[in-house]
Amino acid sequence: MKVSFPISTFRTSLGGTSSRRPSPPGLRPSFVAPHSGVALVVTLILLSIITFMAIAFLVLSHREQSSVVTTTDQTVALQGANSALE
Repeated sequence: MKVSFPISTFRTSLGGTSSRRPSPPGLRPSFVAPHSGVALVVTLILLSIITFMAIAFLVLSHREQSSVVTTTDQTVALQGANSALE
């Protein structure tokens, strides 16, 4: 009985092909996690939420600082006007 094997089955990593054997169709290699991309997506979503919250906090604090400056200027002007009337 004559059995023929393709030459590609005998090649090693020195021959230019991968030394890993291909996995059967429908099966994944054991070292690849089935949810490997989920962690990246969740991390990017959380990073964007944290960035949005940090920018919102900076805008809010700048607005509050402007409000305090305006209130201080109004108070100083009112006290100056009151002292001028006395």
